[in-house]
Amino acid sequence: MILLKNVTIVDAGSDLHLKKRDLLIKNGKISQIGTRIESEEARIIEKENLHISIGWFDSSVCFGEPGFEERQTIKNGFELLLQLQVLF
Repeated sequence: MILLKNVTIVDAGSDLHLKKRDLLIKNGKISQIGTRIESEEARIIEKENLHISIGWFDSSVCFGEPGFEERQTIKNGFELLLQLQVLF
């Protein structure tokens, strides 16, 4: 469980667009959005200028599949992101 504190929500189709809220994530999904969520069980992440939105990706990322498996694969690329605690 992860608790993101004071996150700016970027979603032009939502009433929460550009508003700051706390987000509780359980099992990889947002389970609660609020102004002051508290949780003793969750790992708390609070950073300056933290934003969340759907559909963000890095179009310059390049994996070695298919054909160049000796380079980084999609599997070990995602494993690295998890080790670095990058959030999706």
